Amino acid sequence: MPRGGSFKARHANEDSYLEYLFAYIHFNPVEHVVPEWKEHGIDDMEKVKKYLEGYSFSSYPDYVTPSDRVEERILNRNVFPEYFSSFVDAREYHELWLKFKDDV
Repeated sequence: MPRGGSFKARHANEDSYLEYLFAYIHFNPVEHVVPEWKEHGIDDMEKVKKYLEGYSFSSYPDYVTPSDRVEERILNRNVFPEYFSSFVDAREYHELWLKFKDDV
């Protein structure tokens, strides 16, 4: 039996929304380390980054560090917009999202 409410889908037809989804998907596992990080922020950023870089069920490590993971072979970066030109750019992009605090 499914939990929760009805499923909502939205077509990612705008670049800004696709960028948001990119970060949203990569940061779902942050809740394993800091359950309410969106509301309260992150005190130990290094702990969170280390966790994300070692989290094997995400493509996050493949975007922020050179990798030889088997999983990296299924990524096709040629069809994904180029938001960053290097691993350093990806790291900075992700760090901005990690520092976000939801004030709503």
